Amino acid sequence: MDVSKSNNPLTLDALIVCYNRQLEVELAVDSCSVIGVRRVYVLNNASEVPVVLQPKVSLIRSHENLGPSHGRNTLARESSADLLLFLDDDAELSANIDIPRLMEEFELDPNLASLASLATRDDGKIAKHEFPARKVQEIERPREVGYFVGCGFIIRTSVFKGLKGFDQSFFYAHEETDLSLRVALAGGRITYKPAFQVTHRPSTHGRDLTARNFSRQMRNRKILTWRNLPRPISYFHLVIWFTYYLLNSSPRNYLSLTKSLLSPITCEEKKIGRCPLPYRRIHKLQKIGYRIYW
Repeated sequence: MDVSKSNNPLTLDALIVCYNRQLEVELAVDSCSVIGVRRVYVLNNASEVPVVLQPKVSLIRSHENLGPSHGRNTLARESSADLLLFLDDDAELSANIDIPRLMEEFELDPNLASLASLATRDDGKIAKHEFPARKVQEIERPREVGYFVGCGFIIRTSVFKGLKGFDQSFFYAHEETDLSLRVALAGGRITYKPAFQVTHRPSTHGRDLTARNFSRQMRNRKILTWRNLPRPISYFHLVIWFTYYLLNSSPRNYLSLTKSLLSPITCEEKKIGRCPLPYRRIHKLQKIGYRIYW
């Protein structure tokens, strides 16, 4: 993935999908009032009480809940910037963030597809599932990683649109990891930058409590492994994660979880197509922290 250089400086827009979080999205928007952010776009994702924001924000309204994937794709179509900063509506950029310095990373490295952030809670703690590697370690060291986390990341617009954005059949769960694998297949790099820090305060307002029922997660894992991994590795990956979900699920969800694993991939789910990563690339992704096997 080689992006040709231009003499014109890069531009960046911030994109936020909001569902039933008026107070939270106001804080998210305010945090984007920093040098380097050209414009803020917010999608009011069919909130029960319509979101109201200051006039300088480009507010787009949807009459149906599009979910994170479709919602982010909708916002990306509105922006003409070179770089897209996606931020959750219950997250905020760090007060001392240097957006121009982060944009410079893309200027210097034509193969840089995306920057993954360091997401912390108010007390500075890091949720394991929000760190872009299997283990939360070497927090202060910038490095190449296998994926980014959706609460805060920057992606090159040409890469995002070239890969047709997020898979909209993934209403919720694993849409970022699926896109990250497609970035890897296209030869792009994802870099973790601790200076790109966001504070994430997961809100209960409008939250899909998928963590209590892993059926959708299992289904999405099956789709992304079918598309992106060789079959032997895909089978191993699914067995490991099915066992994990089974051990962490309520018995009343065992049947739906099993159906999610065993039901065939539909024609709609096959639209992006199957294009497995080479084994050498898979080994590298596992080495730098992607959960290829576990």
